Amino acid sequence: MRAAAPTNSVASSVASSLAPSIASSVASSLVGLLAYLLATLPAFLPASVLMSLALLATPAAQAFERSDGSIVGCEVERNGVRRIVQEVWLGKGAVGDRHPELGGAAAVVRTDAEGWPVIYFDNVVFGAMLARDPHMADFVFYHECAHATDPARDEVEANCEAYLQLEQLGLMNADMQEALARTHRRMLRLPARYGGSGEVFWERTQACVSKRHAEAAGRATVADAD
Repeated sequence: MRAAAPTNSVASSVASSLAPSIASSVASSLVGLLAYLLATLPAFLPASVLMSLALLATPAAQAFERSDGSIVGCEVERNGVRRIVQEVWLGKGAVGDRHPELGGAAAVVRTDAEGWPVIYFDNVVFGAMLARDPHMADFVFYHECAHATDPARDEVEANCEAYLQLEQLGLMNADMQEALARTHRRMLRLPARYGGSGEVFWERTQACVSKRHAEAAGRATVADAD
């Protein structure tokens, strides 16, 4: 919401003289109030209102810290306009503070009111996953970015794209590949869109990666011939 413009020079002077620390303090107070409301009013508010309050109380970001220390963003394009995908982290990271809107997933992509993708991370699920499988952080980010950049991609294609992106960045090696395979194989049951199990999900991911490698090799051969 845009603030109303000052009606006189005095108001303008007062507004411009606010120090960043004061603005930060005000913002922190508002977040604290929203957090208090979320903790005390769940029994009286509908789910849609609670979700709105959660989003207001949760800092949004447009950058992700990769395992190599690089700060990256997921860039998308719609109708010639480029934008970095907004990231929203839900939950405080405490046990039981999970968000059913994410369906138990560590991260999902949803669209905002203007149709732009937003990546929602569940602090609880994501944190637990990293404690067990720290190698999954970058993979999950690029998996969700693959969905954001092309909503038509299915789960296998998003996995495939994440693998290839990490490979291109030099972050994929034999140890990483084996760690990802182990993590996927521990997922005994998955929805049909993932193949029904983590093992099938990973097998299909690898088949997609092999296909993409073959296609790239074919294009390189044609280019060399020309």
